[in-house]
Amino acid sequence: VYMIADKHIAFVKRIGKKDNIILDVKFKEIDRVLPISEMKPNTEVNNTYYFIYSEADENCKFGEYTRDGKLYRFVFAPSERVMRILDRKVTTS
Repeated sequence: VYMIADKHIAFVKRIGKKDNIILDVKFKEIDRVLPISEMKPNTEVNNTYYFIYSEADENCKFGEYTRDGKLYRFVFAPSERVMRILDRKVTTS
C-alpha cells in the first residue's frame, strides 16, 4: 500500500487493522522514478527496498533517492494515478 501526502510517499504494510510504515521518502529526496527495465546494477546503492510480491513486469518502477549522502532504491508497482502524482511531485520538489 502506498500513502501519498503533501511532501512524501510512504510504503505501508498492512497487518490486520494496523498499518506499519516500512519506508517513508520525502519527494525532495527522490532523484528519479523510472521503469524497472532501466534499472542497472550500481555498487553505490546502499539498499534496495522491494514492494512487489511477484515477478517484476512492465508496470513496475524503481525510484532512487539520496538520504544523508547515501543512495537508496525502491521497487514498486504504482497505479497510473500514483505515477501521475509522483511525476508531478518529484519534478516540482
